[in-house]
Amino acid sequence: MWGNPLAEWLQALGYILGSLVMARVVYALFKRVLKRWATRTSTKWDDVVVDQIEEPIAMGIVILGFWLGYDHLHFGEGVDSFMEHVFQVLIAVDVTWMVARLLDSVVSTVILHLDERSDSSMVSQFGPILQKTLRSLVWTLGIISGLTNAGYDVGALLAGVGIGGLALAMAAKDFVANIFGGITIFVDKPFTLGDRVKVNGIDGFVKEIGIRSTRIQTLENRLVTIPNHQFTDQVV
Repeated sequence: MWGNPLAEWLQALGYILGSLVMARVVYALFKRVLKRWATRTSTKWDDVVVDQIEEPIAMGIVILGFWLGYDHLHFGEGVDSFMEHVFQVLIAVDVTWMVARLLDSVVSTVILHLDERSDSSMVSQFGPILQKTLRSLVWTLGIISGLTNAGYDVGALLAGVGIGGLALAMAAKDFVANIFGGITIFVDKPFTLGDRVKVNGIDGFVKEIGIRSTRIQTLENRLVTIPNHQFTDQVV
């Protein structure tokens, strides 16, 4: 059948079905055993780990089963080489998914803990940004690693999108400036909620301080949103 003996097809099918069954068993093990064990311990970190790795591990078992099953079949050197790269990328994506989920949950737990113990809004403001930054970094490294292991020239690919990256960096300049402006406001505290400020001709009371912008209620009772970089570029 398609150049492969029936015995090879049966072995491939056996690996695939076996991986599906094994993934189901592992998933049930996490649900019925490991999660119950984690809830009985005094620490919450094992709950975080068990909850975030169960699905990626089950998916990894399925991917490996399909990979081993396909390894028994042959459809020509070009197709076989392509599929080898596909499975390598899928494994890299699955591992990256697991690391990203785990890191995301750990950071969320730490942020929540720090936010409960802090009187400042800095943690709640900057926590999500840190979380998204780490998540993006993990996925970027994971994708690069997967493509590299699959034999793709990532350096040439990055060079090809260099011009687009430069344009994106220019567009993000104001965004970064606002972020640093927000950091300056939180650290130096030139004003706090309720203070009256005047910047760039706008006079009013501070109603909300965000990571990228600050909202001011003017003396005319208008709500104005001002980018944070204006508070560092001008006299307040």
